[in-house]
Amino acid sequence: MNDTLPPKEKLHRQGTRYPPLAAGCPPFDLPPWNRGLNRMQTGRQAIGHCLYGGQTATLWAPVRDLLHITHGPVGCGVYAQANRPATPGPEGLGRFSGLNLCTDFLERDVVFGGEPKLALAIREAARLFPLQRGMTLLSTCPVALIGDDIGSVARRQQERLGTPVVAVHCAGFRRGEGIGDTHATIADTWRDWARPSAAPAARAVTLFCREMDGAWRGIVRLLESIGLDVVARWPGGGSRRSIARLGDSRLVVGIDMEYWVKLLCRRTGQPWLEADFLGPGASAASLRAIAAHFDDGVRAAAEALIASQAGEARARLDACRERLAGRLYLSLAPVRPRDAQAFAEAGIRVGSALQGWPEADGRWRLPERPLRYQEMSPEQVDALLARARPDLLDGLGQDGPLWRRRGYAVLDDQARAELNRTAIGFAGTERLARLLQRLFDSPLRKCIPPWGESGSRPAGPNDP
Repeated sequence: MNDTLPPKEKLHRQGTRYPPLAAGCPPFDLPPWNRGLNRMQTGRQAIGHCLYGGQTATLWAPVRDLLHITHGPVGCGVYAQANRPATPGPEGLGRFSGLNLCTDFLERDVVFGGEPKLALAIREAARLFPLQRGMTLLSTCPVALIGDDIGSVARRQQERLGTPVVAVHCAGFRRGEGIGDTHATIADTWRDWARPSAAPAARAVTLFCREMDGAWRGIVRLLESIGLDVVARWPGGGSRRSIARLGDSRLVVGIDMEYWVKLLCRRTGQPWLEADFLGPGASAASLRAIAAHFDDGVRAAAEALIASQAGEARARLDACRERLAGRLYLSLAPVRPRDAQAFAEAGIRVGSALQGWPEADGRWRLPERPLRYQEMSPEQVDALLARARPDLLDGLGQDGPLWRRRGYAVLDDQARAELNRTAIGFAGTERLARLLQRLFDSPLRKCIPPWGESGSRPAGPNDP
C-alpha cells in the first residue's frame, strides 16, 4: 500500500515499532496510521482527530506575528481559540494568536461559495491589524467539501496587499492526506520566505518544539548555556523570521516532533536528532548527544553543566522515591521509553494498555487485547483497570473528567502542561518531584476510592 503513496505520505502512514519499556516488556508494533486509528465505537467521537484543531493549536497559532484566519463556521474558530497557546505580549500588537478571526461560513456560502467573503475578510484583517507580518488561511471541512480554492484567493490578496498570505488545507476528513498537505505547506512556506545566505554559523541550532505553555524557553536557556545559538524556533516561539531561517543551522533539535523534523530536514538537508529534557537523566543524555555534533568547546561546556547540576537534581528526585516507589502510571495510549524516563527515575512503574505493565514483583503483565482507548468499550476499560490497579491514568483524551469523577487520578491536560512547562532541565527537577507527589497522592483518592462498594476490583496494598 505505501509503495503507491507520495513520499510526504509514507512516513505518516507506516507502522511504528516501539522498543521495550523495561526488562521483560516485549517490543510493540503499532499498526499503520490508517488502520486502527479509524476504528471508533459507534456514537463516539475523539476531538483529538480534528485536523483543523491540531493545526491551530500546535503548528500555526504559536507563530506570534502572523494573523490566523479561519475560513469556515464560527464554531470551529471558537473551538480552536480555546486550544490555542498564548504567547506573552499585547494582543493585536506583538502577537495575534489569541484572536478568533473567522469568515463565519453560513448555509448560503455553501451554495454560492465563500471565496468573496474570504477575500473581504483578508482585506479587513489587514486594515484592522497593520502590525501583522503575514496571514494564514485555515480552511475547515465544509470549505473542502464544496471546493473553495483558497490558494488562488491567497495569491491574489498577497499581490494586492504586499504581505505573505499562506493557504493551509486542514479538512479533518482527509486524515493522512491532510497531514501530508500540511507538511508540504510548511516546507513551501520556508522555501518562499528563506533568504539566500552564507554557510550557517558554527554553533547555530534550530529548535523544533511545541509551544507547551512556554517550555521551549527553558530548553533555549539550556542550549545557550553550553554555547549554542538558537537561530530559529518552530512552532513554539515561532515567528515569520524563524520560519525563514529554519534551514540556517548546523543541527535541528526536535522535542517530540520526529515526524515533522524528518520530513522538513529532507528538504533542507540538515542533520537532526530527537532530544528530551524532562528529568535529570534525559537532560544529561540529550545535552551530550547535541554537544557531540559540535566542537570541543561545546562538549566541555556541556560536561561542566552536567557535573555542576545533575548531582543535585538527582538527589532532589531521589528524596521522593520512598513515597512514589512502586506506584503505577498506566497510559491507554502507546508509551515510548523516553516518555517514561522521568517516571522511572522517581521509582514509578510505567505501563500501557497496549504494551503491558510491570507488577509490583517485577513480572510483566500483557493485556488480553492491545487496544487504544478509542477502540475500547467502557466494559473493557473497567476490566483493564481492575487487572492493572493503576495509581495514575493517562491517554484518556476528552474522557478524562469522566474517569476522574469515578475516583481515578488522571493526568489531564493542565497537569501535563505544567509537567512540560516547569519540569524542564536540571532546574525543574524539584518542581517535577513536587508535581509527581501531588499527582499520585491526591487527597481526592482518599475520599472517593474507585473500588469498594461497587466491587469493581479488590483493595490493593497502596489503597487507603
